[in-house]
Amino acid sequence: MEDNEQIRNLQETIVKLEEQAAEEREKTASELEKLKQAYDLQLLKEREAKEQNIKVLQTEYDGQVQENKNLEKRNATLQEIISDLKCIPDDDAPNNNSCNQFRDASPSREDIETKIKDLEKKNKRLEKKNKSHEDEIHELEQEILEKEKDIKKYRDMIGRPKPDEGDSEMNREVPKDLQPRGKRREENSSRGFRELEFKDKSLTKFRIDVLLNCSRNGLDISRYNIVAVINGADSTRTGSNSVYIYSEISKIDEKLCEWRYGVNCLTWNQQGTLLAVGGNYNNKYESIQIWDVPKRKVVLELKQEDDDVFQCLDWSKEGVITAITERDIYHWDVKALNSNSYTTSPQAPTDIIKNREDDMLATVQWSPCRSKFATLTQHGLMYVYNEKSEVINKHKVHSSDVGDLQWCPWNSEIIATSCGEGLIKIWRVGETIECIKSGKHKSSIKSIRWVPGKIGIASAHENKDIVLWTYPELKAVKTMPGHSEIPECLALNGDKSALVSMSKSDIIFWKPLSGIRFIKGSVSFSKKIEAED
Repeated sequence: MEDNEQIRNLQETIVKLEEQAAEEREKTASELEKLKQAYDLQLLKEREAKEQNIKVLQTEYDGQVQENKNLEKRNATLQEIISDLKCIPDDDAPNNNSCNQFRDASPSREDIETKIKDLEKKNKRLEKKNKSHEDEIHELEQEILEKEKDIKKYRDMIGRPKPDEGDSEMNREVPKDLQPRGKRREENSSRGFRELEFKDKSLTKFRIDVLLNCSRNGLDISRYNIVAVINGADSTRTGSNSVYIYSEISKIDEKLCEWRYGVNCLTWNQQGTLLAVGGNYNNKYESIQIWDVPKRKVVLELKQEDDDVFQCLDWSKEGVITAITERDIYHWDVKALNSNSYTTSPQAPTDIIKNREDDMLATVQWSPCRSKFATLTQHGLMYVYNEKSEVINKHKVHSSDVGDLQWCPWNSEIIATSCGEGLIKIWRVGETIECIKSGKHKSSIKSIRWVPGKIGIASAHENKDIVLWTYPELKAVKTMPGHSEIPECLALNGDKSALVSMSKSDIIFWKPLSGIRFIKGSVSFSKKIEAED
């Protein structure tokens, strides 16, 4: 009896200690969130002040440059006057009445030379002052860069997702030739990419109003955070589409190209410099173009063997582009592009895999290790291939129309799939394919994305919401409304810290997911939010 009583007392003590530990964890997390917000606010104010100083100095510098130009112009005029004076004859020369009159009416040569010397001195002083301003602007820009590095280090400390392997501050700086070259947002003359007000600013950065040819593969983001998107609103031919690139930072967009036969899918390569664009069949059987975005030109066209339409594209790390039509899988070896050995001749596929089923192909994706790839048919049959395009597994993963397929970024043996019934399933792909977890939502799922930094999943739904799920519990813990139409596409920004979602009428840039704390059964921003049913 005494032993039982001691056991009960110990159990009660353990429960109390666990409750106290949970309270302390929540309290610590809340305090850390407050510190983060205060620190971010302070850094933001300091950065705004520095940027304002730069604007003032830049304005003053521009004024000094204009004054220099005016002085140079006056200097040139005075030099012409001196040249004219040198041609004036001496007083005792014949027929010099007109020259004497001109000389009497003009300043003396000595006065002009003195004036020129004064202007040259003033010009040197201005150049010195301009150099000082340039140095000060450079110092302020360096301070801003240091502050941004401090922000990154601080966010890393509180759990912000780490950049992809191989990324660094230096190589993540956006090259100038990759930046869109259009007009700024306030001067933008395109029919799309107009920023809209958004009611709930706690979750979103901003929302763009744009008429899109929306598809699950119609938007992709490079490692430099340059968005490539198919736009159906700004085309001059009926049935055609344009491809735009857009910068989240500068709010500048640029039309990269227009396709006469329509565009269905696009994807950046791992380096963020080449963009593969796939579209409808054309009479040349050249339905995929590879764009060198820094040079703004097509460097390769890929041929197909039939008149089918490309639905999805993906790059292999070793320089292979994989694309699917409803009937076939195509591979092209484009390793030559890595050495800038461009060719203008359309390239035939190196391999074609015929669809083994009557069902139509819906999507294709390479695994993170690039050693295998998976396809999914419209009615839920998944094939897994090795790098030699040999089938190593197949399985019926859904009974209804499918939504999407995504390999887990940190585990090449895990795949997530979704379907029209609102189901998300997690599969382990080894010698066999095994379902290890499933979750259900009331609304049909159009697209899914893994969120590496939070070890979770985001899904886009037919009811126009974006939903966040925990992993491996697969609990729906946060709903983010905001789209005016059904979101068909989800993407992650360059460092995988924030979501971007797209419908046929708008694109929403959501705030970084570092502000979300995933807890088993719950998720929170500034306070705990209970999991949804």
